[in-house]
Amino acid sequence: MCVYVVHLVELTGRASAMLIVHNTRKSGHPALNRTQAQSDHIINAFENYEQNAIGVSVQPLTAISPYSTMHVDICSLAEDKRVALIILPFHKQQTVDGGMEATNPAFRMVNQNVLASAPCTVGILVDRGLSGSTRLSSNQATHHVAVLYFGGPDDREALSYAWRMSGHPAINLTVMRFIPGEDAKALENPAGAHCGNRKSKGEAA
Repeated sequence: MCVYVVHLVELTGRASAMLIVHNTRKSGHPALNRTQAQSDHIINAFENYEQNAIGVSVQPLTAISPYSTMHVDICSLAEDKRVALIILPFHKQQTVDGGMEATNPAFRMVNQNVLASAPCTVGILVDRGLSGSTRLSSNQATHHVAVLYFGGPDDREALSYAWRMSGHPAINLTVMRFIPGEDAKALENPAGAHCGNRKSKGEAA
């Protein structure tokens, strides 16, 4: 499995948009600015993952562009590399009291643009930490993962993703398959309404 990790950076000033391909090997040189320090932190994390995972290759990149066109970089890279699944961070972060709050309205716009333009399946990752885990022993925790399977290419990608997660001994996977009943009727599309396909996946509010 090849993972393309893209650090998305807002373009400011009069600088030109660019896509930087990083070498995962540590150079040993100190970061020149905050953006480079953030990229180095991300690269180091995924480099450690690559070294400890089996059959996984990681290619880190940094994309510097305005929020309005950031989705173009993501979708172009996905199409060029024939990516099967794009994973985006949710535009809201968990607060101390367990709620969710938006950090930057532009993040939601980027996600919506990717969902509308992506050449493949898109997943929105909602980071709620690991507080929902149940301790099995002093050094192991179990995490419960559920997949709602209705069918279609997007759900098959989600099922494949969950199946890989289930290979970890601390993952407890439950798959719920939904099958239409004998009296189920197809919804008629109103005149002029958009009929979705793989782009019909939505983002939670």
